Amino acid sequence: MTEIYGVVFQMGKVASTAITKALGSLRNVEAAHCHFLGEDALRKVLRVALNPANTDYFFNHQMGQMAENAAITRTINRIRAGADQRRLVVLSLTRDPFTWFRSSVLQDISGYADLLSDLAPDDSTCSRDARVRLGLTRFLGELEQHLSDFPSVEACLEASRSGDPHKMGKAHDWPHQQRQLLLSALRPADWFNQHYRMGLGLDLAQFDREGPLWHATDTNAQFGIIRYEELDSAFPVFCDWALGQTPRLPVANESGRKPFSNAIAAAFATQEAARLQAALKRSDYARHFGYA
Repeated sequence: MTEIYGVVFQMGKVASTAITKALGSLRNVEAAHCHFLGEDALRKVLRVALNPANTDYFFNHQMGQMAENAAITRTINRIRAGADQRRLVVLSLTRDPFTWFRSSVLQDISGYADLLSDLAPDDSTCSRDARVRLGLTRFLGELEQHLSDFPSVEACLEASRSGDPHKMGKAHDWPHQQRQLLLSALRPADWFNQHYRMGLGLDLAQFDREGPLWHATDTNAQFGIIRYEELDSAFPVFCDWALGQTPRLPVANESGRKPFSNAIAAAFATQEAARLQAALKRSDYARHFGYA
């Protein structure tokens, strides 16, 4: 029987598959990874998934995660309640919000391609790639302008979640998928205040920092946070603290190219993207983890 249940609980695009594989290679460790935990989070995902404006791509992805994350939530709850005698070890990662969003768009481009193509200027001679590039560039500019109406990224998030057209500003008139892309862009600033606190009942004030590791300890559980940019040096520190042994971190297979990768790279190299990069630093998250 395994003695440790290791969970890589993160917002995606932080090498979670490789990290989970490394933890699972250790003797007496069962490893899993997920993006959300807890009953409240599961209800929110279900509500978004069932929205009639949601696309098939995101619906299938969201429903596929529901059963897996419900099982992980149950195991965590059992360990923390003493019904499962294993020790819980949770690792979460942060990432620069701009590079996180670029990676997120690349990962989910199949779900956003139609939206971005529609946002491109009307030009029947444009190729599909060109329309995605132009539409994404337009969105990056509009998002930066929208953020400029708020004192911080968190204030923009609060307005977006309110559903109040007076608070939401120009984003209230955006199509559903465009509003979802907005929320995706702001997710790093929101994740530890919403998903982490919701799923584990902890907030950042409960963590101590030692070098590259933020850590906290609870009954039968240890929680660590490291920066994705420092993964190679910080991962061994976390493993030594939580596990007493350090597995080899496998190199992720990045040989397959995503559709529209050149178009996305070009859009994220524009002036609109540079202005957005600066705007995304105006958050408590960016300041806390050294990205501001």
